[in-house]
Amino acid sequence: MAEKDYYKILGVSRQASAEGIRNAFRKLAKKYHPDKAGPGGKDQFQDVMEAYEVLSDPEKRSSYDKRLREQEQRFTFRGRSPVFDSSPFFSRRWPFDPWPTRSPLGQRFTHPQPDLILVLSQEEAEKGGTIDVEVPYYTSCPECGGSGESWFFPCVTCLGEGLIKEKRKVRIRIPAMVEDGSVIEVPLQRIGVMKRFLRVLVEIH
Repeated sequence: MAEKDYYKILGVSRQASAEGIRNAFRKLAKKYHPDKAGPGGKDQFQDVMEAYEVLSDPEKRSSYDKRLREQEQRFTFRGRSPVFDSSPFFSRRWPFDPWPTRSPLGQRFTHPQPDLILVLSQEEAEKGGTIDVEVPYYTSCPECGGSGESWFFPCVTCLGEGLIKEKRKVRIRIPAMVEDGSVIEVPLQRIGVMKRFLRVLVEIH
C-alpha cells in the first residue's frame, strides 16, 4: 500500500539530477550485486534496481513523485506537535513513566492521546497493508557515558543531555476493513523497547 522511498534507497535527494541518480545506482548496484554481496544483498539489490528503473525514466519518475506526494498527504502525523518528542513515551524520561494498558483494536480513542494519527482513504482502510515510520530512540552518550559532562564542562557530543537521539524504523500493520477511530498498538520490542507500544489512531477520510 505504501510507496517505497526510491530516493532514500538510492541515497539521493528528490531534486537529484539524472546523472546523480545514475551515479548512485552504479555505486549501490556494485555494492549489493549478488556476485559481491552474496545472498544477503539480494533484497537490497532488487530495491536498488527497482528504484533506478523508476527514477531513471522521466515519465515514471514524474508519476512516482505525484504518488509520493499524495501518500505523504494521506499518512500524516497530526498528534501533539512534535509528534514523538512531546509524548511521555518518547520523552527522555519515558523508561520511568508508567505506560497505559493496551486497548483492543477497534476501540474508540478516549485516553490517553495517540502517539500519531494515521489518515487513510476509504480504499486503503478496506485493503489494509503496512507502512513504515521512524520514531526517536534515545541511547546513552558514548562520549560522556550518560553523565552529560566532560570534566567540568557540558559534553559537546550530547550538549549536556547525556543522551543521543537516534531514529528507528517501526512497521505498522493495518488490518483490512479497519474502522475510523480504531486504535492500533504496535509492540516496540524490535527496536529494543520491551513491554511498550506505539499507539496509532486511524482516521478515514
